[in-house]
Amino acid sequence: MQAPAGASVSGQARQSFNVSAESTTTATWQVGFEKGVPALGHYLFSVRGHDSHDRMILPAALDYTIAAELADYLKEGTQNYRLDIFDVSKWKGNQGAGVKADLAITPEGYWQMKTTCPQGSDRWCYPKFTLDHPIKEWTPDSFVVIRGRCQGGSAKVVLWESGGALYLTNLAIFPPDGEWHTARISYTDFSMFALTPDDNQRLDLDKVTMLSVGSNPGPGDNVLEVSDFYIVNTKRARRQPCAEKTDGDNGIPIHWRRGTRRTAGELDREQRRRFRGAAANRGRGRI
Repeated sequence: MQAPAGASVSGQARQSFNVSAESTTTATWQVGFEKGVPALGHYLFSVRGHDSHDRMILPAALDYTIAAELADYLKEGTQNYRLDIFDVSKWKGNQGAGVKADLAITPEGYWQMKTTCPQGSDRWCYPKFTLDHPIKEWTPDSFVVIRGRCQGGSAKVVLWESGGALYLTNLAIFPPDGEWHTARISYTDFSMFALTPDDNQRLDLDKVTMLSVGSNPGPGDNVLEVSDFYIVNTKRARRQPCAEKTDGDNGIPIHWRRGTRRTAGELDREQRRRFRGAAANRGRGRI
């Protein structure tokens, strides 16, 4: 195993074991991170295998994400938009044949979906939430932060464009262990669903009219809960031009820049000084 910068592999990075034909085996490595490594982001580990004749076997890549809390992700944003998904009346059922789904808000205020999947049912459930309007904070510079827990199944987020194209997260956003986790979902983590083709083959966030929080449930009973759903925008706003205000005493415009207060007359005198200085420089052959 090869570790990225800032990470290390404890024990033997190189392991040897026998694998019989048409069988599998399990290799385990203990990995760690050095002090000072950023708490957020992805770290790619690579595993390269060789057979007994030292011929390389197809390598594997492991995308490792350090777990972080909701507050850590929100600190990345310049604008944080909390999406109010906690109105059950805005959700519309959307599940496979034979799947029973119940949506509710828990006493703690969490969004909750309970699913029951009898044997032979088509195990998928992605209820649709209708947005009141396009979310201006939702841009390719932003990401979704969702905190929740999943008991059984594979939880995902789905975005629906107005034209019918569907984009969903490539991987499950929470492990199905029933514990609380916080997922960070970037623009590039969504892939187009093959059965709903898009003319431009690209997710257009300004065309998203519905979203789904759902899962491909496991057999029997499953529970998915969400406590927070944020859109975090990391783009820096452009600096606004100098604002012009009016002096309350005499109506003369006052310009504010970097905390200084100057009247129009003061600005006019400053501009004349600059003009005279520029003219003098031209007379000396300097620009």
